[in-house]
Amino acid sequence: MSTFRTVLAAVGMDMPETPRSAQVSLVYRRTQVRLRGLQFKERSEREIPAEDLTRIDTCWSVAAGLGLVDYIVGAYFQSRCLLLALDAGEPNRVARALAMEASYSSSSGGESQERTAMLLRLTKELSERLGQPYTLGWVSAAEGIAASLEGRWKTGHEACERAEAIFRGCTGVAWEFSTMRWFSMWSLAYLGEIGKLSKLIPDRLREAKDRGDLYATICHSTGLANLIWLAEDNPTLATERSREATQAWSQRKFHVENWWAMLSDRQTELYTGDAEAAHRTIEAQWPALSGSMLLMVQLTRLEALHLRARAALMLATIKPPERRALCRAAANDVAKIEKDKMRWAAPWVNLLRAGIAMTEGEQDRALGLLTEAAPGFEASNMGLYAAATRYRRGQLLGGDEGRELRAQADAGMATQGIVNRARMVAMLAPGFPG
Repeated sequence: MSTFRTVLAAVGMDMPETPRSAQVSLVYRRTQVRLRGLQFKERSEREIPAEDLTRIDTCWSVAAGLGLVDYIVGAYFQSRCLLLALDAGEPNRVARALAMEASYSSSSGGESQERTAMLLRLTKELSERLGQPYTLGWVSAAEGIAASLEGRWKTGHEACERAEAIFRGCTGVAWEFSTMRWFSMWSLAYLGEIGKLSKLIPDRLREAKDRGDLYATICHSTGLANLIWLAEDNPTLATERSREATQAWSQRKFHVENWWAMLSDRQTELYTGDAEAAHRTIEAQWPALSGSMLLMVQLTRLEALHLRARAALMLATIKPPERRALCRAAANDVAKIEKDKMRWAAPWVNLLRAGIAMTEGEQDRALGLLTEAAPGFEASNMGLYAAATRYRRGQLLGGDEGRELRAQADAGMATQGIVNRARMVAMLAPGFPG
């Protein structure tokens, strides 16, 4: 952060001191954007004072650099970048600012989908007319980021790969490369393409370490990246990778990287069956996560609620005296997930409620909820969760039909290189007997 402050000071700008002050400043700038509109008078660089261009570029660099570190501060500087670019009218900077605006807009998920789509159209039209490679790269980048954050995993993965291919023809794009690979990686994880990730992540992690890229190292060691080590049935290595990557990261504030570590480490604990440690630590870390404002990002909010609900539900199965309270806590988080009304998260709601029903002894209701969840995961292309749901349905159905469902799920996970399928299912779909 000190580097960003120094750069900003050189152009007469400063950085909000706290997440709350950043949020207030962001609301102010967002209001300015809405009141001003997105129209601009096109001008060449020669017509614009150099100091104005420098301020735009500085805001762009800070917004890009902080987007996957300190979301609120990054969004604040993106708003400033957009306002300055529109006022200046230099078309390449406007196109890049619109692309970044679409990326930040998509962080709200469903509630901003129409606006995000409009921004993507404007970005594409302007960038294709200009034909500048870096700007064109950001068209695909913004499409990939938006699709990934909105739960359109296949589109997100494909667009990020296109962006990476375009950026290869540009210079000074290490951050763009790492960011595209991160969004692509998470999309592949939601798609359940663990086999593909198991081939990609070790090489990318090695490259990041060789060039001393801490950001890329954390990207490929934490969060959903740890699924590849869990797939190998090696939770010890998953924990080591996370600790190695994050020990050099600042612990003074709770950044996006701290959330990634929280997710990977707690999932590892759930994988090993240590629900008590996972639940206890999530509760301890939740105030910092909430105070960071990262829960304003819909995907983060839904994944965090999903994580906390799973921990409570798994703990409920091994602590009968606390079962009722833990099931109630899980149900509260499920209700919050449902409130966001995202199509891809709806099957999570049914799967979690099935686990709660089973924990409370309502097997018929649990089976009905699993039956509802299955087509939702298929429609959202969430292959690993679809397999876990099929496995759980097979358990409850029993007989020949149940054995067939479990065999299908087992075979599908085996093709992804998942060694201990029962443990993986228990982590993804808790609340059921082993």
